[in-house]
Amino acid sequence: MHDRGEESLEEERHQGPPRGQG
Repeated sequence: MHDRGEESLEEERHQGPPRGQG
């Protein structure tokens, strides 16, 4: 159960930072 939550958070975090940094 924790794996699914962590993966979701990581995906959302990657979609945010990269967009502004790029």
